[in-house]
Amino acid sequence: MASDVAPIGGMERVAFELTSRLLERGWTVTVIARSCALPRQEGLRFVRLRSPSRPVSLALLCDFVFGSIALRRHRAGIVQTNNPVLPNRVDVIHAHFCEAAYRRTVGLSRSRSTSPAHRLNSIFVSVFTMLCERWSYRPRRVRRVVCVSAGLSREISHNYPRVSQLVRVIPNGVDPPVEPGGDRDPAVREQLGLSEDERLALFVGGDWHRKGLKYAIEGVAAAEGWWLAVVGAGNRHPFMDLAARLGVSERLIFVGAVSDPGPYYAAADAFVFPSHYEAFSMAAIEAAAAGLPLVVPRLNGTEDYVEDGVNGWFIQRDGAAIAHRLRELGRDPAARAQMGAAAARAAERFTWARILNEWESLYAELMAEVTPSR
Repeated sequence: MASDVAPIGGMERVAFELTSRLLERGWTVTVIARSCALPRQEGLRFVRLRSPSRPVSLALLCDFVFGSIALRRHRAGIVQTNNPVLPNRVDVIHAHFCEAAYRRTVGLSRSRSTSPAHRLNSIFVSVFTMLCERWSYRPRRVRRVVCVSAGLSREISHNYPRVSQLVRVIPNGVDPPVEPGGDRDPAVREQLGLSEDERLALFVGGDWHRKGLKYAIEGVAAAEGWWLAVVGAGNRHPFMDLAARLGVSERLIFVGAVSDPGPYYAAADAFVFPSHYEAFSMAAIEAAAAGLPLVVPRLNGTEDYVEDGVNGWFIQRDGAAIAHRLRELGRDPAARAQMGAAAARAAERFTWARILNEWESLYAELMAEVTPSR
C-alpha cells in the first residue's frame, strides 16, 4: 500500500524502484495506490484507490478508509505499507518519516502558506499522522518496521519503544551513473548559461522551506563565482524576492520538476542541501553517486555515508557556513574532484542490487515465521 508508485518524488520513487525490481526477480506484487506508473506486466496487479491527491488532509483520510477496504478484499502474502497509513494489521511498515520526531525538530505546521485554510490543513495532517503512528507502531499491528536510515530507526525506537525490537534498517537505493564525477556536462551548463569558470551548486527537492532553500541561496550569494540551480517544484516568489534582496537573482536558476535529474547532477560542481529534517534523502545519495561533494547538515541518512572533510562537509543551516565551503571547493579543483570521487565510492554501498537482496532476506524471514492470526 502506497499513496503513489511513480519514478519521481521520494518514497513514491522508492516504491516504484522496489516494486519494479521485485517483479524483475520473479515476485508477484499487488499494488494498492492512487496511481501506479509501472507498465502492465506479468506478476503485477494494480488496485486503484479513488482518493484525491489534494488537499493532503483529505487524501490521507481517503487513503486510510479506501486503503483499508481494499486490503481486506485483496489481502494475500506479505502486506507492506509506506509509513503507518492503515488501521489494518500489516507485516511490514516501510518507514520514511517520523511525525513525533519531526514535531520536535521542526514544529507542528508544514504549511507553505500562512493562510488559515492552509494552516488548518497542515495541523490536521500532523495530528492525523501522529494518531496513525500511535495506532500502528504496536506489536499487535505490525511484524517489522523497516526504517530507511539508522537515524530514523533511533527516532521510531525512542518514540515508540514497544516496537523497538521489530525495527530494521534498509536504506534507499541508488543507481550510480556509468562514469560518476569527471568533467561536468557541457550541454546542460550551456543550457543554463554557465561559462567554464563559473561553478554550479545544485539543490534538488520540493518543500523548499523545510529543505532549507533559503540558506542555499544565502550561501551562493556570498560565494563569488557560484550559481545555484534548483530542481523541483515549489512557490518561487519568496525565494526570488530573497535572491533579489541579496543581489543574486541572475545566479539563481529554477529548473522546475523533471523526471530525470541526472543531467543536472552531471553538470554541477557541488550539492547543497541544508534541510531541517530528512529520513534518507534520495537526492543526496544520488548526488553522492554522481560524484558531487556534499554540503549538508548532519541528518538522518547523510550521517550514514558523509565523511566530514573527505567526501563533503557537515554544515550548520547558515548561509555563511555554506559560502565558506563553496569558496573552498571553488579555489581547489583537485580537492573538489577528490571529494567527488570519495562520495561516489561511499554511494556504492547503496546500489539497488544490494538493497533488494536485503529486502528479499527480510521477506524470507517473515515467510519462515508462523504468521499469527489476523
